[in-house]
Amino acid sequence: MALDALLNVANRLAILPLRCSIKMLQAGQLDENAGSTFHGGWGWALKDTAPQLWQWGYGSLEQRAIRPFAIFPPQGSHTWLKGELLQFELTLFGPMTEDLPAILQSIKLLGELGLGHKRSQFELHQVTRIGPDGERLLWSTHAPLQLEQQNTMFCLDDAFLTNAPLWSHLPPDRLLTQITTRSRLHIKEQGRVLTQAPSALTLSKAIARRLLELVENVTEAEKVAVLENLTDIENTCLVWEHTQEQSLIRYSSRTRNRHHIEGFQGSWAYIGPGVLPLLTWLTIGRWIHLGSKTSFGFGAFDWQVAITQ
Repeated sequence: MALDALLNVANRLAILPLRCSIKMLQAGQLDENAGSTFHGGWGWALKDTAPQLWQWGYGSLEQRAIRPFAIFPPQGSHTWLKGELLQFELTLFGPMTEDLPAILQSIKLLGELGLGHKRSQFELHQVTRIGPDGERLLWSTHAPLQLEQQNTMFCLDDAFLTNAPLWSHLPPDRLLTQITTRSRLHIKEQGRVLTQAPSALTLSKAIARRLLELVENVTEAEKVAVLENLTDIENTCLVWEHTQEQSLIRYSSRTRNRHHIEGFQGSWAYIGPGVLPLLTWLTIGRWIHLGSKTSFGFGAFDWQVAITQ
């Protein structure tokens, strides 16, 4: 079955989503490029503490299409006071999940190096693993040595087992699925960056493409079988949307150029006979993120289902 092939491929991807709480040591601020700031700062810290992980995450993309991590920077106001606690999320994929102590050490070093133009320093306060079964405390400044840090990653099978009961007993012709972005999305359709809600098929294709790029050694036969799970999604309709274009200008210290990155944020909903296969892709996308530029803070979203009258 096509779904079995999809699950077989998806379960080969180890995932480690971390929620990091940091205590700011002085007042400061970040602009809308917070994701880019975390991307650059963590890169320097990781290269110093774990060169092999840095090579995997930040090295040449010639052998990989995308970077095996996603950053979700602090949201809302980017101005903080001394002593204030902020949170950011760092989701690791594949081999990046295998050395949690090195990851924690790199985040601590990032705190010493500081964030932004003023190099605002911070202390790592707490780290939890986010998973389909909730959150698990991995490290705390109050108990840095007593907490178990082994076997912290999970596979997507755990997400399916958790989410499937939520919709399996519901009538598919009456299901409405709502998507809400947590950060900007950067999705392309036929080479064009979208600035409004995508069709259900375009969204599912973007998740499928990202999954196949993250999982190593996927055969052509497996790719064909995975893409069969896109069947019938085209019969799902976009019923409403409230989105707006949100682009930003990012400065690259590597190329010394400014780059205009298009994207959008907001909420929208789908309904139709293809909702059930769409939910399969949304379950995957919730954890691997959506579209590109995810290492710069793009691609995070949530979804919900409801029964229509």
